[in-house]
Amino acid sequence: MRRSRQVHGNPDGSDRKLMAAQQPHWKQCSQHECIGVQLPATAWCLAHAAEQAPDVFDSELKRISAEGSVDARGVVISAELLKRLLAAVPRKDGRPTFTTAEFQAASFQSTAGFGGARFQGRAAFFGASFQGWAQFSGASFQDQARFGEASFQDQAGFEETSFKGEAVFRGRALSVPRTSGRCSHASSSWTARPSAPAYSSTSPQRRYAPGEHSSRRRPPAATLRHRRPGRR
Repeated sequence: MRRSRQVHGNPDGSDRKLMAAQQPHWKQCSQHECIGVQLPATAWCLAHAAEQAPDVFDSELKRISAEGSVDARGVVISAELLKRLLAAVPRKDGRPTFTTAEFQAASFQSTAGFGGARFQGRAAFFGASFQGWAQFSGASFQDQARFGEASFQDQAGFEETSFKGEAVFRGRALSVPRTSGRCSHASSSWTARPSAPAYSSTSPQRRYAPGEHSSRRRPPAATLRHRRPGRR
């Protein structure tokens, strides 16, 4: 799998400043200029609670282990924080399993390693920023998967990824330097071909319900091609 030479987006962090200017609707972290959602028991987000309120952070990890739901809207997610979140999420058949995953406007600072993960409920990555490799190979989305307005600074891997609910990839800020692998969607499949060219959409967001596609417009992600059931 070749790495992309092209970097899309704003490495200087102006994307994050734009998100902050949009004033998210959730209660924001007490840390200056942090738009991460507050945890229920503290005024800090997940990232800053780990530093400022470790007991509350540990309690949140225990809740995640019991319930499987993660709310990291607007949170700056380091490699270490993601590692701890994935370790806390319940596992079924050895796979991290989310009941709901709320990562709207989150910023993944390193590789986002969701390979093989199972998303049973809504998976929201709307407006998220992936600074490193976005790895969703082998992941399965049982409900909504929202990637509209997301920004990918590096590769996006979707080998053998399945979508059984509505999938949203399109949006004005969607930028995918390179994707790879095969994706399946309910009774049909979308295929992401390795080393395909970059794609940046300037059209309004488009939602694709299960089995739906448009013959006149590009499919919902950079290198995805729609195929009818039974065809290869």
